[in-house]
Amino acid sequence: TALVAPVTEELAKALLVVFFVSRFRATNMLTGLVIGFSIGAGFAFLENWIYVYDYAILFAEVGGAFWADIEALRVIFLRTFVDFAMGHHYFAAIFGGVYVLCKRRASFDVRDLWQGKVVFSLVYAMALHALWNGSTLLDVPFIPFLMRTTVCVLCVASLLVLINVGIAQTRIKGIWEDYCSEHKGDGVFNETTV
Repeated sequence: TALVAPVTEELAKALLVVFFVSRFRATNMLTGLVIGFSIGAGFAFLENWIYVYDYAILFAEVGGAFWADIEALRVIFLRTFVDFAMGHHYFAAIFGGVYVLCKRRASFDVRDLWQGKVVFSLVYAMALHALWNGSTLLDVPFIPFLMRTTVCVLCVASLLVLINVGIAQTRIKGIWEDYCSEHKGDGVFNETTV
């Protein structure tokens, strides 16, 4: 299940990202990043509480209420700390940013989902998630640490690259809008050239 979960979870988050991007008619990549990040953070929050509940129940049966509380706090702090460097919000943000960047128009078009970059971003998010989950299956010294560190570095680096692309897209769009407003009535520019 550790390697099946990334496929189902990333597909579910991607569907939500596509729904909300289409609903808000997002045309800016930064908006896609924020929508994806928000959906992933909500998913991570719910998943963290499910883990806390499961571990608390398990440890309550084994060691009593005190150990259940200690284990619940340990899970909360561990998963909260890890979520700063990687997690569901990073995976969904990567997909959301690329999806909005590659969309042809603001409204939903199913053809946008089959573009190479969009499919790659979804597979990339699934691969990062699978690499993270797979690290828990290995009982080899130091390899799980390397796998988790690799996922964290790739998540943060990918998000930083996408944020820079989104900022550049926003600047270019602003420059174009300024140009259009300055040259609207001079005969060189008309509405059909947009």
